Amino acid sequence: MKKGTLLFLIVLAGATYLLWQKKQEDVQSGGPELPQYPLFPQLAKDKIKSVRIDNVERGVQVKLERDSFGSWFLTDPIAYPAVSSLVRTLLREVELSLGIAETELREGDIELDPPRIVLELVQADPDGDRTLRLEIGGLDLDPSRIFVRIPGHGSGGDAGIFRTLRTLYTTLDRNSDDYRDRHATHLRAHQVTAFKRRGEVFLEDQGRRIDLRFEAQLDQNWMRTDGLRVALNSDAIMLLIRGAAELKVELFHDDAPRDYSRWGLDPPAMTVELRDEDGEPTTLHFGHLPIDAEDTPAERLTWTCRREGFEHVWGVSSKLVQLLARPVEELLDYQLVRAFRREMVRLELEREGKRLLLAREGRAKRAVWQVSESPLDEVTSESLRYTANAAAVEDALALLEHVQLGNYPGLEGVTYGAGDDELRFAVQTVSGLRFSGSLGVSHRERESAAVGRLFLRDGDQLCGWIGEEMIELCGTPLDAFRSLRIFGFGEQSLEAELRQVELTRESETLVYLNDGKNRWTAQGTRTQAPAVFVSALDRGLLSLKARRWLEPDPRGERRDPREVRIEIRTSYGGTLGFSLGRDSGGLSYCRTAEGQLAEVDAACFEELLKLFGN
Repeated sequence: MKKGTLLFLIVLAGATYLLWQKKQEDVQSGGPELPQYPLFPQLAKDKIKSVRIDNVERGVQVKLERDSFGSWFLTDPIAYPAVSSLVRTLLREVELSLGIAETELREGDIELDPPRIVLELVQADPDGDRTLRLEIGGLDLDPSRIFVRIPGHGSGGDAGIFRTLRTLYTTLDRNSDDYRDRHATHLRAHQVTAFKRRGEVFLEDQGRRIDLRFEAQLDQNWMRTDGLRVALNSDAIMLLIRGAAELKVELFHDDAPRDYSRWGLDPPAMTVELRDEDGEPTTLHFGHLPIDAEDTPAERLTWTCRREGFEHVWGVSSKLVQLLARPVEELLDYQLVRAFRREMVRLELEREGKRLLLAREGRAKRAVWQVSESPLDEVTSESLRYTANAAAVEDALALLEHVQLGNYPGLEGVTYGAGDDELRFAVQTVSGLRFSGSLGVSHRERESAAVGRLFLRDGDQLCGWIGEEMIELCGTPLDAFRSLRIFGFGEQSLEAELRQVELTRESETLVYLNDGKNRWTAQGTRTQAPAVFVSALDRGLLSLKARRWLEPDPRGERRDPREVRIEIRTSYGGTLGFSLGRDSGGLSYCRTAEGQLAEVDAACFEELLKLFGN
């Protein structure tokens, strides 16, 4: 075979393979790729003024128009706010739709004579309004595509016929109610500042008819304002408000009713009134279709609704009505303190003419709780502040974080009584919120028969019931909150940071120096500090803890003539002074520079006495 012939055959085989591969790709993709054109290349969706949809199949005609604020409204077959997001989706779908021109098909073969759906858009152009028309016909052999006609398109031949994705048909194939806004009000929950409810319904989970009379108003917090004022659970009341303000219509029953009693709305079974920040009311009336049994539970009824000032009657969810009809006792605030313990910075406990104060000083990880106690009649307290026991404070805050009222006896006509031993508490958070109230006379809880006290939250007029754990907290003595740590160089600082320990007894003074490596020497010498000094360090000299706190001794009646005064100096200039001694009764004590007195272990003092030859 000649060389030229061989080369020709190789080229022919390669070309044949390429043609075969291209054919396979076309088969897999449904055929050769054809040019696609925008269905409306001149469309500017932000300039569309009106939309008309004529669904011949459904017998539905809809016209929508946009106002000057950009909101869409139905104008045919009824004047009604439209779902603006749905109209925007429709316009975006039309804007992005592409079609493949078909020039050889007859209109009768593709169900365009007449069309199944007609879409007309009126667009505001600088030269005047322009009408854009699209007609939808039958399905292609590929069921994911349909045929459409766009008169005057220019790229689809004289007939203007294209194949495009079926999603456009799906978007337009709707009933007129699908375009109606299903929000019953224009309000959002955060705009509501007052809530009012009237009516009566039977709730199956309560086993009784519920008197729905209830009014609430937002001040700093939500408060019940009909009858005795009482704080409300903000989460619970907001569920009611959101349910009413953002109510969704399920069905559009009647747009021009002649008789509202037919729908159970004259008179209504329940009425809900919402007021916004400007005091403007929005009132919803709820009813149900007529029934034979008077005490049929609300959840089994077919509920209707209308907004006062409008004629339309809607169908709404029975679950929503159940939510809006919750009993008053479920809306009250049973949480004593609505704050996490990490947010609490101050706790006051009042009992027996005294006020115990726990206050957090400092910030973040360096914050320290301090405790003090003073008479109630002292406006400005100059009482000593003590370091608080962190574990005891944590327990108290954990209790406050979780404790709840058992119920509200005030709902049954019980009135608050202070009694002879009234207790009070107050909690303040880092953001300035304050939770406070009083614990009055003893009262037995109705359901559990537990004995507690009547409780009245500051600002409330309706009393609740609180259990023993809160009573015990309010009665906690000062010493239970005081830390037993007198000071703690050994735990809070490295021993290497200490530079000098000075011991004085009567007229004799001993000074020991630290070289920074925990090697202690007597001042003025290179002699290592005595073993008894090191033993005193080990026995708690640098981290003294109290066995118990003692009453202050301003007159020095406990003072030991052999008392040892200690002064500790650190590398960063800090100084700590205190004294150790033993009183006439043999009790070893520590007296701080601030005058605090505590019983301590005798071992450390005994070691120090050995340094002075005792």
